[in-house]
Amino acid sequence: MTQKDIFCENYKQWKKEGKIIFENEHAYSILNVTPAVPYHSLIVPKKHVVDLEDLNPDELKGFVI
Repeated sequence: MTQKDIFCENYKQWKKEGKIIFENEHAYSILNVTPAVPYHSLIVPKKHVVDLEDLNPDELKGFVI
C-alpha cells in the first residue's frame, strides 16, 4: 500500500479503531459506511490495481476465507 487513496489513507486509523473485520496478507475487509444491506462490507486488495484480473493467483486467494 504505497499509493495514496482513501483506503491507504485510512487503513492505520481503521486498524487502530478495530474497524477492520478481516485481514490477511493480500486483502482486508471493512464494514461499508453507507451499507446497502446490514453487514455490507468492502474487501480491499492491498495491491493497487485497476481490475481484480490484474491480481496474480496468489493475491486472488487473499479474497477467500
